[in-house]
Amino acid sequence: MKKGFTLIEMLTVVLIVAILSAVALPQYRRVIDKARVPQVIARMRAYYDSSERLAGEFGYRSYAKLIAAKGERKYSFSRLDVDLSGCLDVPDADNSTSGGGSAGGDVVLNCSDWAYRILAPMQQIVVDGQVDGKPKTDARYYVAARKLRTPYKDTYILQDRETMELFCQPAGLPGGTDEWVCPSLDAANCDLSACEAFDLEPKCAGVHFGVLGYPTDTPCGAN
Repeated sequence: MKKGFTLIEMLTVVLIVAILSAVALPQYRRVIDKARVPQVIARMRAYYDSSERLAGEFGYRSYAKLIAAKGERKYSFSRLDVDLSGCLDVPDADNSTSGGGSAGGDVVLNCSDWAYRILAPMQQIVVDGQVDGKPKTDARYYVAARKLRTPYKDTYILQDRETMELFCQPAGLPGGTDEWVCPSLDAANCDLSACEAFDLEPKCAGVHFGVLGYPTDTPCGAN
């Protein structure tokens, strides 16, 4: 009677398991990430509502006007009336002047796989003092969430603070100028797979913020 398995049989089983894992695990992670998108959007809307309430407490008609008058660091996540458990204020890599920590005033909130910013400006390309035919002062602002890890790393979910519309900004490559733009969603360096998975309309708004410990590359291509 045959007892046990031969070495060839054991290696064959190990190989089959490895192949199935390599195929199934990435797909599983994508399914999990897609299932978490509603939670990400709910956080963004809670941060928006709380920031507008904060502005009203100080007599401003919008959070953007409050920040323009008093500065973003003093009136960011630490001042919101929402639960931030499980998240950590981290210094903004583009604007931090201190050594770090979460003593309040930092403008980026790191929550596991996603980082958030309450007031993310559109990086605008100015032509003859105008942006898309409008005066430069007519800036567009978003509540933004940035995916920190694969899959879909560096993809942004954006909520327009004026219209409340939701968009997905695809990940892309950095450019060589100070102002960023995705000239076309058909560009070779715009990855639309995340937007399709999240069921959100893709938009190249040029939103960008860096997070301590993560790359500060610019999303959605560059000119």
